[in-house]
Amino acid sequence: GGAQPSRWALEAAYGVPVFGGRFTGSPQVGLGFAGTVRTYTVGWRLTPEGTSATTSAPALSFGLQAGRRESAMAQPEHTVGIEIQATW
Repeated sequence: GGAQPSRWALEAAYGVPVFGGRFTGSPQVGLGFAGTVRTYTVGWRLTPEGTSATTSAPALSFGLQAGRRESAMAQPEHTVGIEIQATW
């Protein structure tokens, strides 16, 4: 087939203590480029404090994300998503 366009993505998040320090709230933003397509995202993730790859306790996090995808060939698309992630 044809050559695939390059893809570039940048995401940033910052963790802050919430609910009396029992959880970490992480607001996040993202920007992506692929050919003539641009993607913008904003979101929030909530993770229990003390959850990391080095602990053996189950980890559960919740996230919300909204996005906008713009292209020179089509109308902008808007998305809203919910994510629940469990690791044990």
